[in-house]
Amino acid sequence: MTLSTAPPTIYPESDGKPRLDNTVQWSYITTIVNSMDALFAQDQDVFVAGDRGFHKQWEEGNIPPQVVFEIASPCNTKIELEEKKQQFYQRYGVEEYYLFYPDKGVLRGWLRSQETLETISDMSGWISPPSGSAL
Repeated sequence: MTLSTAPPTIYPESDGKPRLDNTVQWSYITTIVNSMDALFAQDQDVFVAGDRGFHKQWEEGNIPPQVVFEIASPCNTKIELEEKKQQFYQRYGVEEYYLFYPDKGVLRGWLRSQETLETISDMSGWISPPSGSAL
C-alpha cells in the first residue's frame, strides 16, 4: 500500500491587497473588536477576532463566523464588496453581515433568512439578535 505524499494544502493569508488602507479603518476595527470582547468577556463560547487572516470553518466544528463587521476603505468598490458578501459570507453561512462606509457615515446590514442574507431595511436603532446590542 502506498501512502499519499501530496503536498499539504496552503491557505493564503492575503489576496495580495492591503488589509488596512488607513488609520480611520483601523480605528473602527479596533473599536468594534474591543467592544465585542468586553460584551462577551464572560462567554467562553464566543471568539472575537479582528482582521483575522482566514477562518478554517471545517476546523471549527463547521461553525461559520456568526457576525461579520466590514469597514470599507476608499479603495473598495461596491461591486467588490457585493461579490464578497454573495460569494463568501452568504455561501458559508454567516448569520449577520454589517458593512460600514466611514467616509459616508453609512451602515448597511444583512441578516440570514434560510439560505440567503436579506437586507435589513432600517438600521436606525437596529438591535443585533445574537448580541442583543444596538449597532
